[in-house]
Amino acid sequence: MSRRKKVSSLIIAIALTFMLLAVACSGGGSDENSMADEMRGEPDGVAVGDDLVEEHPRNLGEPELAIAEPGSVNPSLPPDPSVDNSNLEDETQDVSKDEVEPPAKEDIDTNVVVIDVKPLNLNRDIIKTGTMTIEVDDVLTASAEAEAAIEALGGAVFGQHTVAHETATTVFTFKVLPEDFGKAQTALAQLGDVVERTVSVQDVTDRVVDLESQIATSEASVARLRALLAKATDLNTIVQLEQQLLARETTLETLRGQLRTLDDQVALSTIVLTITEAIEPAPMPAIQIVATAVADGTTVCPGEESLSLSGDTDIMVCIEVTNTGDTTLSGLEVSTTGGDLDALVFEVVSGDETKVEPTDKVVFAATTEVTESALLTASVVATYGDEDTEIVNGRSSVNIDVDRPSTLPGFADAFGRGSDAVVSIFGVALIAIGVLLPFSWLLVPAAVVWAFRRRKGGLEAPAA
Repeated sequence: MSRRKKVSSLIIAIALTFMLLAVACSGGGSDENSMADEMRGEPDGVAVGDDLVEEHPRNLGEPELAIAEPGSVNPSLPPDPSVDNSNLEDETQDVSKDEVEPPAKEDIDTNVVVIDVKPLNLNRDIIKTGTMTIEVDDVLTASAEAEAAIEALGGAVFGQHTVAHETATTVFTFKVLPEDFGKAQTALAQLGDVVERTVSVQDVTDRVVDLESQIATSEASVARLRALLAKATDLNTIVQLEQQLLARETTLETLRGQLRTLDDQVALSTIVLTITEAIEPAPMPAIQIVATAVADGTTVCPGEESLSLSGDTDIMVCIEVTNTGDTTLSGLEVSTTGGDLDALVFEVVSGDETKVEPTDKVVFAATTEVTESALLTASVVATYGDEDTEIVNGRSSVNIDVDRPSTLPGFADAFGRGSDAVVSIFGVALIAIGVLLPFSWLLVPAAVVWAFRRRKGGLEAPAA
């Protein structure tokens, strides 16, 4: 009986041992499979509550990064006990379904890393400076309007310089808030005609940070020197510490002044406005003259700039004057030179010579007889201005060629030519006498020498 009990107990013990080994093997296999899945990055599924969600194909690679808005909660992460989320459900209910669509359970990814990103803050220190020059009819009125426009934007006048000589000019220095800089320039540009406009922007953030760092270092240095000075007992040490403290405090105040200057320039933008009186441009008078000639009775003006004639012929000289400037001309006067064509009397055949507007034309004409070839030059003088004190002039020429037929000379022509020859010979003789007359005194010594030689020759003749 006792032996049968021992056998039964042994069998039960062996069965229990096998059951324990089976349970241990199955648990170890699951742990090994889970570890392998984690090393491969390919989990079989994600447990959410009581459901098992299959992994989406897009999550088979590396984990993605999801950017969450500030205050949002990732349902895949454990709750933070330090964060109070009691009001989260109420706040979420206020959001429209069209704005935020809650994610389905199938889209939840345990590989997503949530990053809480705050909005980017471009906190830069910017100095804005603008210059503008405008032309107006009334400088005083425009100045008052400029001040009113700046004051309406909350700005102020920091300087004004007015010059009232031949051309009135006012220079303003305005200060406005940076956000009103563009509005101020637009308002000032509407006061007149903009002649020049510039805008400059300077980023001084690095300079401000550097000054703040230097100020902090200088303040610490001054504090240490003051502490040492309070503990010093030796006179020489006290003197040296006071000298160093004075130098450090001077440097510190200089740095603070530079920082205040930059802060003021950043806080208020500067606009320099120059208002000048609009001046009418000076008149630019100019005339164009075209001189022509035609055979009288054949045509009317204008004619030809080069005219060929046969024998003595009556011609008509035409002078066309065009106002090519930008001001009114008046008092046109025409004069001519050139052989028999001097001092011709011209009459107006087209236009009004007393008032010639820009682009208007006036045509003058004169009739005369031409007996020989000549180069006729016509000059025109005009005045402009209210007082008729300014003068503008121009000139043009026309060539007139007279071709005479060749004929045999008559008695009168021969006598005239012979007389001309005698006069020419007599003139040449007079010229020769005039040239030799200054040397006539040389004839006296020449005559004395000749007489002496002749007398000497007469005395030597008997001896022979």
